Amino acid sequence: MNFFCKDSKCAIAISKATFPVAMNCPVCQNPLQVEAQTSNLTEVDELLLQNLPYVIAYPLKQTLLEQHAATRINLFRDTFLNYLKYLGLLTASEFFNSPFKDKKIVALFQQNLAEPSFGSWNHFIRECLKFLKEKNHAFICDELITYYELVETGKKRKLFKAEIEYIDGFGDVKLKKQEATSIGMLINFRNRYLGHGLTLDTETSEKLWNEYFPIFRSLLEQLTFSNRYPMYKREGNQNWLLQSSEISSIDSNTILDSSIWVENTGGKILPILPFYILPGEVALDSDAKAKVLAYESFTGKTIKFF
Repeated sequence: MNFFCKDSKCAIAISKATFPVAMNCPVCQNPLQVEAQTSNLTEVDELLLQNLPYVIAYPLKQTLLEQHAATRINLFRDTFLNYLKYLGLLTASEFFNSPFKDKKIVALFQQNLAEPSFGSWNHFIRECLKFLKEKNHAFICDELITYYELVETGKKRKLFKAEIEYIDGFGDVKLKKQEATSIGMLINFRNRYLGHGLTLDTETSEKLWNEYFPIFRSLLEQLTFSNRYPMYKREGNQNWLLQSSEISSIDSNTILDSSIWVENTGGKILPILPFYILPGEVALDSDAKAKVLAYESFTGKTIKFF
């Protein structure tokens, strides 16, 4: 559900910006109105969205509602990147809030999480979780490492036979047949088909969607444990629950030094590294709008969640 300003003279109304919560317009202060919406989502889709964190559920919903094949496949790619960033943020937060210090992990954080590379995010997650497990770290999100071993590093992970694209020593793009995990398959999908080159046509987009989205959906269905570790944001005197495809306000007296945190079922809190969520639509220009979720790393660089 989205809300909009109906005052035709207001700058917010002119920009056609919408907000995910009921509130007064930040410009004219009139109450925002509910925007009529139609949804083609199934009950299974809706249940999946409810059980995912906002940073994944919001772009996933836009992906599932998109009818144009080429646009949908690109939204799919962006949602997968948000998935990796979510796992990366939880992993990095567990490390920096632990008593363990390691120069190699800090260097990986600075180098990998400040880059847009899908593989760099996965590399950091893999190495950092391995380090924390070796140190017998007491995880706040204790199902995080179990999940990652299930889908990526454990002996029982599902493997696919695939053609993996790589660049040889002469700079030529080559393909080699090998087994890949679900995450590996999706990284290869992005690099091989969406990393460079021309926009995909409808037929190719549909084929790739039918081949790769079921792999991603399976990862997300196994990720629904995350609803037991909800993410919250505090802004001023208001707390927001960052769960499902809609941000919702909640009554809570929790006050932390961190403005973003994850809480487990035992009430233990994991402060999330500097991570900024704007509860609303932000106009990038006169025609384009995007809901912006930005993560700022210690290197001063910004990584945006669209």
